[in-house]
Amino acid sequence: MTEAEKGAKEVQDIFLENAAMFQKVCDRIQFEGLSRSEFAMLHMIHCKKDERGKMTLSELADFLEVSSPAVSRMIKTLVDKKYIVKSPSEKDRRISYVSLSPEGEALYESCAERMRNIGDRTMEAMGREDMIQMLGLLQRFFETFEKELDKDINTGKENSSSK
Repeated sequence: MTEAEKGAKEVQDIFLENAAMFQKVCDRIQFEGLSRSEFAMLHMIHCKKDERGKMTLSELADFLEVSSPAVSRMIKTLVDKKYIVKSPSEKDRRISYVSLSPEGEALYESCAERMRNIGDRTMEAMGREDMIQMLGLLQRFFETFEKELDKDINTGKENSSSK
């Protein structure tokens, strides 16, 4: 194995180890009885809602890059828990809007505040400059990794369609 191959393998090993640690930390996060995906759904609705405080199911599905039926199942669960309100469009009954209920908004704010507190303590322990630098590099890494993943997926599609 050449030095370059050893270096590439070392980077891969560090990446996989960090991915596993990130997953472990994410699995430990508790959102007051919500699954991670349910909290993510509340977060998306909270952050991406329009000026009326709503968003459509199709907007949510597009943003999360999941199917409409998958979004509908999760929305039903959150409606049943009374965290989300679902309402039909007045103009087109085929379109449904979702918004956070007062209970959902309160739960989201409580969870978000807890995460901000943990983030503040983490930044204090790491130092602000190191934290900003690390997050910038992490963002750049994910953007680059996603582009390379897209290339890989598109190459795979091209290879399978040429057979």
